[in-house]
Amino acid sequence: MLNFFLPFMSVMKGDLTYNQALDMSAANRISLESDRLFTLAELYFHSGHDRLLDVRSRADEVSRINSDFKQLYKTGVTESPEHLKQMSDALTRFDNAINAYKIVLRGYASDL
Repeated sequence: MLNFFLPFMSVMKGDLTYNQALDMSAANRISLESDRLFTLAELYFHSGHDRLLDVRSRADEVSRINSDFKQLYKTGVTESPEHLKQMSDALTRFDNAINAYKIVLRGYASDL
């Protein structure tokens, strides 16, 4: 997911067009959908449910920021330092949430 959204940060800087970022992101897209991964994680890793909810919340935040910028881009605004900062901070929080979830999963695996 991080690789999917990174090109859009270049759009927010004014270095790429939105279509160029879409092309780059499509090349990085994994075949499994995130909803499927979240469902499987909810089913099999109950002990990490709170951390998983945080990961999902952070993913939604990243998607919302990108969507907000997309709407702005459609009006002719081709860069946004404000959205770039928001996206950078949100991706950092997303990465931290994933790392916290990995720690819970490691604990679960070691208990097995």
